[in-house]
Amino acid sequence: MKWQAKTYNFPLQLRYVMGESKADRLVVLLHGYQDNAHSTLKRLGWLDSPPPFQWLALNAPFPVPIWNADGFKEAYSWYFRDQSRGLSLVEPSLTGEAVAGLIKDLGFSSRPIVIFGFSQGGYLAPHVAKHLPNINGIVGLGCGYNHDAYVDLKPTRVRGLHGTSDERIDLEKARCEHSAVLALGFKGSFLEIPNFTHKLDLSIEPTVRESIEKSFEEIN
Repeated sequence: MKWQAKTYNFPLQLRYVMGESKADRLVVLLHGYQDNAHSTLKRLGWLDSPPPFQWLALNAPFPVPIWNADGFKEAYSWYFRDQSRGLSLVEPSLTGEAVAGLIKDLGFSSRPIVIFGFSQGGYLAPHVAKHLPNINGIVGLGCGYNHDAYVDLKPTRVRGLHGTSDERIDLEKARCEHSAVLALGFKGSFLEIPNFTHKLDLSIEPTVRESIEKSFEEIN
């Protein structure tokens, strides 16, 4: 069976929330697959204990709701492709450009920016960063580091955080990919968290915050 296609434009939104302004530093939060911005903020604890920088948390544009006993859970995806099957419906580069466009429209593009992405959000991060002039770092949790996504990105700091018990994203593969990114001229580190699985919760927040703060401190 051979698929054919026509392209149409749908009015998909980029919905977002912002924390209170903290000087001029901005952290962009990119959630994982089938998740949402509010859930990410709640699990980091930033709604109750705001960090010392302003945050911008977005919902991805493509709904992938999850059905449970209480009805549909609000959930989203940044893109959809399956490289193992050669299937690509929405490329991350397309969404990355749109997210960067929102940051510019909000007047934030000239501020020092660190992008924090969990899982699929970590994969998307370099696609956003390459459209922003003032990126101070990318912090990825439980994600891989696609070499091609970093080739055209101005060298910055790329910090990887990865659980040794991550059941979704292979630790050794992520470590090797991160090393290949550093070989392109990027700075950064890859921290392995003992017995940590593929998740985002309060226990990892201090490590996430420290990685973000280091990225801001190392501004050239």
